[in-house]
Amino acid sequence: MGSRFDDAMKKQAALNCDLFSSDAATVKAALQDGASPFCRKDGDWTPLQTAALPDRDDEICKCLVLAGLDPTEKDVMTSDGSRRKIFSKSAMEFAKEKGKMRLLEWYQAKGGIKIQST
Repeated sequence: MGSRFDDAMKKQAALNCDLFSSDAATVKAALQDGASPFCRKDGDWTPLQTAALPDRDDEICKCLVLAGLDPTEKDVMTSDGSRRKIFSKSAMEFAKEKGKMRLLEWYQAKGGIKIQST
């Protein structure tokens, strides 16, 4: 029988793999099963920064924002209060850079986040 730590790691591994599967339903299930949206992926990347990359499903980003991640955070993790170092580009910046306008509009509607024009 595995330890609580082992169980938590399995849940987290499932979320990390799901971020690359582009399957929002699986990400949502991993979060509901107890995976933390606040883990860092691939060094200093948050799951939301990873999910905001151009070949990812926007619905995964939405799941992660609804789970508590801040799409504007960069450099330091603020959404969990840890102030850990994270990648220097926010999920909003990735979305804007790649022309994901529907996702940007959703972010704005959900959190009152301003979309600045370049």
